[in-house]
Amino acid sequence: MNTPSLLTRRLSVAHSSSFTGVDEQTYQDHDALLYYHCNLGDTAAVATVLDEHAALLDINIKNGRSGSTSLFAASLKGNKTIVELLLRMDDIDVNLERNDGTTPLLIASQEGHLEVVKLLLNTAEVQINKANQGRSPLFMACYKSNANIVKLLVENNATDVNQQESEGRLTPLMIACSKGFANVVDLLLTSELIDVNLTDNSGQTAFFMACLHGHVEVVQTLSVHRDIDGSITRRADHSSALQVACMMRYTSDVIATVLATRGTDVNHINDDGYTAMHYAEESNVHDVVVMLSLLGGTSNRTRQMDKSDDMCQVCCVQ
Repeated sequence: MNTPSLLTRRLSVAHSSSFTGVDEQTYQDHDALLYYHCNLGDTAAVATVLDEHAALLDINIKNGRSGSTSLFAASLKGNKTIVELLLRMDDIDVNLERNDGTTPLLIASQEGHLEVVKLLLNTAEVQINKANQGRSPLFMACYKSNANIVKLLVENNATDVNQQESEGRLTPLMIACSKGFANVVDLLLTSELIDVNLTDNSGQTAFFMACLHGHVEVVQTLSVHRDIDGSITRRADHSSALQVACMMRYTSDVIATVLATRGTDVNHINDDGYTAMHYAEESNVHDVVVMLSLLGGTSNRTRQMDKSDDMCQVCCVQ
């Protein structure tokens, strides 16, 4: 009776596991085995397969329903040693994405695997800006506040610093500002390519988002480092960043920072007919009211009374 080889036994385990999702009719056994061990993070087993069966492998084959490559699986796990082993293989495609468009570099940046990101960036073929629905490696690193990876990508001249994702037209800077990641914002502002005044689908800038979400440190970081345009208003009601800051009950020092931005109009009136002074008064922030008053700010509501208001006035007079 013949004893099954070690490779055959391992294949039997791999094929019986729903974890791999491998279609035996589509893929060669050695490819399935390599992917299986990359998923498990079994460095010794990966090294064995690569050493003994390199000539039989299709290193770029996609596996399972997700269409992941062995390199993608190792990048997702953050296994630096396995990624190193795979990158030594001839003809490996470091940019080959999963079925949903996610590349190994993007997933490693998203998951915070700094050492894997370094390895991928050191390959001449890597496409640093390759995105999934406009979400680039830089965008996902910002989204997850992976500051070390943001720094590395910016230093490696990630030119997608202004790229807007397809759903909400958000940039890496916008997502960092909306979440209050001041250290990430500071890193992004070191890029000479960055456009701080881009707007999303709602007409909101990164600065506006920082004000809206109450991230004081980010508001101050932005205003100090860049020439923010304070005249840009959101599309829904044409409120300005200053008006939103007053709504958020910021202290006078923060309001002073907002007022210092280019184009800020202390008496801008939004679609509801209110100025910044109105919101400061409504929020009972006395020192902000005094500051705005000294700068010529006024509290007014320009929206005309409707007919029902007129009738009430008449009733009162009678």
